[in-house]
Amino acid sequence: MGNKFYSFCIAGTNSGVGKTTITLGLIRALKLRGLKVAPFKCGPDYIDTAFHKAACGTPSRNLDSWMAPQGLSYSFEAGIKGRDCAVIEGVMGLFDGARPGKLEGSTADVAISLNLPILLVVNAKGMAGSISAIVKGYCTYCPEIKIIGVIANNVSSERHAEILRRSLELDKLAPLLGWFPRDEKLKLPERQQDPYLWQCVSIRHLEQRNHAGCQHLSILLMCELCKMVCFVPESGISRYSSNCKKRYSFLVGLSLVLPKQQQTFC
Repeated sequence: MGNKFYSFCIAGTNSGVGKTTITLGLIRALKLRGLKVAPFKCGPDYIDTAFHKAACGTPSRNLDSWMAPQGLSYSFEAGIKGRDCAVIEGVMGLFDGARPGKLEGSTADVAISLNLPILLVVNAKGMAGSISAIVKGYCTYCPEIKIIGVIANNVSSERHAEILRRSLELDKLAPLLGWFPRDEKLKLPERQQDPYLWQCVSIRHLEQRNHAGCQHLSILLMCELCKMVCFVPESGISRYSSNCKKRYSFLVGLSLVLPKQQQTFC
């Protein structure tokens, strides 16, 4: 089947770079423009998915190429049904997988499997031309990855953003499609021992963060670059090995996105 829609995979250079804050800003910006958003989160994360739902009103689904690789396509296909666009938040750094030297379980693995264009989030604090070296490294590390744009976080001013934009342009790299200002109010608090309490406290201020954060995103250009035809293969069967069940005491909504006849557990 062929579905033409907008697809955004928000990947970071590393954890803590601002993926969640930027993802929420983008989700909210798209919703305010009248688009029906399908949010997703790479990996078995159950905290960020709650933020996604708060931002757009639609339940967020997990895309886990390590615990449920065969259910990946079905979860994505079910999530985008009736939607105008998909926003997928990555996990950790773009190429951080389950084991060294392997992409299995990484954001890159999910992006390759579903043919997703990537928006790379870079922490630009105290940085100018060095952004080109970082972006070039990520663009050339894996030929199967399609990094179509960069979003800079912790930008000090519009002049700083212009320096970053010009650096990428001169080096003929993926363009700067947006930036988030260096503002403590935009930061999400670190996860605490009680994640549910953390969610409640943060969601109260979600609207303010989203409005302030998405002001410097080139939404129309993003939509044009992220327009794609995604061919979703036949749904597979998700199987969890006993080893996986030992590592995780929760199966974050993964069984809920599969047809009952395909919910097979070893």
